[in-house]
Amino acid sequence: MDYNKIAKRILNCVGGESNVVSLMYCVTRLRFDLQDERLADTEELKKTKGVIGVLINYGQYQVVIGNGVNNVYTELNHIGNFDGSFEEKEDKNILYRSIKAIGKFFTSVIFRNRAKKNDVSYSVVYAPIKGRVIRLNDVADRLFAEGDFGEGAAIIPETNLLASPVDGRIISLTDGMNTVAVMSNNGTEILMHIGIDTVNLNGKYFNSYVEEGDFVRMGDPLIEFDANLIAEEGYDLTTLIAITNSTDYEKIDVVTKFAIEQNPFIKLINKREEYAENKGN
Repeated sequence: MDYNKIAKRILNCVGGESNVVSLMYCVTRLRFDLQDERLADTEELKKTKGVIGVLINYGQYQVVIGNGVNNVYTELNHIGNFDGSFEEKEDKNILYRSIKAIGKFFTSVIFRNRAKKNDVSYSVVYAPIKGRVIRLNDVADRLFAEGDFGEGAAIIPETNLLASPVDGRIISLTDGMNTVAVMSNNGTEILMHIGIDTVNLNGKYFNSYVEEGDFVRMGDPLIEFDANLIAEEGYDLTTLIAITNSTDYEKIDVVTKFAIEQNPFIKLINKREEYAENKGN
């Protein structure tokens, strides 16, 4: 992929270097603060090869790239003479290496609802697999436990098929098929990693039913794995689930101690500011 070409196209579509106040990136997206959002050509940007989507949230102009976001970010810094001082988790490039090094991952389906109480909008993430739920900070993976990938929870699986509880798009799938990421239709990014250190299996015992860029519907199979053989090789099958754009939400609550496929698992409380804006539409 020509990241330099993609970066030039993106910079042109957001109104050029002079329109960029600051630039940073996270796990899958570029985050621009623009001088004047009216100068950005969103429709043309959406047509750019390598761009998955464009979102405008909480004063930020966000361009969703997926796995190669750090490469595009680097090229943008060269082209636009940005100094990199606005990076968010920069070389926590460990993040990107870890996603590649991590294995298969979880998808949860998110439907937007409106809570009657306090008039707050929220989304629900449904469980992709059955099993006992534990806190992320109790898992034996430092990056997930310390919250580098965002808030969430883990499931000790009792079944061997990861199903999509969301209508959305696959934005990342590692070669080892033990880690997968999905972006729901409402912009929530969900990362799922099957097992601890299962990247070392190099795809052995894993079978993927999806590829990057695929659109998925709730209940679609994502990853099948041989739990018995993986356990026999000494691996912990705890499946780690993180909302990688956790900061886009007011609060994230795990709502169950035992997960059942496609039943409520995580509740995401949307920021009041956004809801107030949407409510008037």
